[in-house]
Amino acid sequence: MIEYVFPQEGDDSSLLFLAIAAAALNVAVIVLWLWIVNTFLH
Repeated sequence: MIEYVFPQEGDDSSLLFLAIAAAALNVAVIVLWLWIVNTFLH
């Protein structure tokens, strides 16, 4: 599991960066999963 360390000051730029990073990670996992399914189930 990946643990995110939130800044103590709670500025919006860091939270936005975490949101973008989480979204990008989700997209990467979905793309990788689709690639694996497409490769091994043909």
